Amino acid sequence: VSITPDGKPQRTLLQAAKAAGKRIGLITTARVYDATPAAFSINAKSRRDYEAVVSAYLELEPDVLMGGGADHFLPPPAGERKDGRDMIAAFRARGHEVVRNTAELGAGSAARLLGLFADEDMAFELDRDASREPSTAEMTAAALKALSQQNANGFVLLVENENVDTAAHANDAA
Repeated sequence: VSITPDGKPQRTLLQAAKAAGKRIGLITTARVYDATPAAFSINAKSRRDYEAVVSAYLELEPDVLMGGGADHFLPPPAGERKDGRDMIAAFRARGHEVVRNTAELGAGSAARLLGLFADEDMAFELDRDASREPSTAEMTAAALKALSQQNANGFVLLVENENVDTAAHANDAA
C-alpha cells in the first residue's frame, strides 16, 4: 500500500495534507483498514497486514477515522489483534473521542473522533440497523463537524461508501 515495487514508501494524500498543517479524516463503510482508505493515508508492505495498517493510522493520527473493522483494534477475546495492543485505548489516549453506535456519534462533540461501528464491514443500507450503524451521510456530517473545529488551515476528508463494490463482488444487485 503506497509502496513502490522496489520497496520505497510514497507520500500519500493525507500524509501530504497533514504535513501542510491540514486536519485529516477517513470515512468508509468497509473496514477502516481496507485498501482504499489505507492507500490514501499510510504505507504498508501488505494491504492484508491489518494490524500494521491500524498501527500506521495511530502514528499518522488522523483527526477522524470512521467505519467498520473494530476486530483489528482489540486483542482476543474482543478482537483479533495478535500483538495484544488495545488500539481503541491508544487512540483515546491521543485525544480521540471513541463512538461505537449511531447515538454516540450524534452526541459526539470532540475535534478528534474514532468511530468503529462493526467488527468487519458495515452492513449494506438495506440491512443496516440504524441504531447501531450510522449512514454514510451521518458519518460525513459528524466528520465535517469535528474537522471544522480548530481549522485554521482547512482539512482533507476521504469519504468512501464501499457497499457498491462489495455488493458487485458478490453479484448482489439488491
